Amino acid sequence: GENMKKIIILINFVIISLVSYSLNFSVVPTRFEVELGKITTNEVYIINNTTEPMRLEAYVESDKKFGENYNLNEDIVIFPKKIFVKPGARQTVRFRVKPNSEYSNGEYKSYITFKEVPYDLKSEIKTVKRMSGANVSVLTEIGIPVYGYKGDQIVEANIEKLDVKRMKKSISVDILVESKGNSSLKLFYELVSVGLNENNKGKIGMSSREGKVKISAGIPIPEKLLNKKIKLIIKDQNNKVYYDKII
Repeated sequence: GENMKKIIILINFVIISLVSYSLNFSVVPTRFEVELGKITTNEVYIINNTTEPMRLEAYVESDKKFGENYNLNEDIVIFPKKIFVKPGARQTVRFRVKPNSEYSNGEYKSYITFKEVPYDLKSEIKTVKRMSGANVSVLTEIGIPVYGYKGDQIVEANIEKLDVKRMKKSISVDILVESKGNSSLKLFYELVSVGLNENNKGKIGMSSREGKVKISAGIPIPEKLLNKKIKLIIKDQNNKVYYDKII
């Protein structure tokens, strides 16, 4: 029926949009780390990638996965919150993180989210009309993480499960982590090839600040190493090794 048609159109649109669609705006840099003992002011640049003027709004959100209680929402001030960017231009947005004596030691995280809003009422009506045609305009939303640190960072984690599977061109990693400290576990990989001086490093992912979380990642195998024996090493931010095997 009619509903099914709509669903199929939507699914098709999502796939098309992922393939052929570059984001309407970019945000630089894509993450921040701040010390919570002092006031810090930080700059973010918004770049309008379209040929139309653009309006955005900025707001702060917590990260449910990291731990909603450990956020900086109350202490981040963004200015301006309503942003106007000319076609192809760059606009500066600043945010201040205020110190708060109530924070205990450890790691905190919030997102600053930038959301495109319809430029005016007419364009909103046009957007709705165009949804039924082939030309669909999409409003972009980008969240960048802000990590706050106070005092000593204690990483205390149990790895309950660590599955590694080598496929043709990548290695899949599934890790179940329970965190008990005051800071998330951040996992990194190294691929060391036997008999070759090729060394590849990268990030696998991070846990929540406390509680259980599953970290899944695909590690690409570089062309040179496709048919070679590879040693995979998985370490945390303090260089503690959790996995070190030839795969």
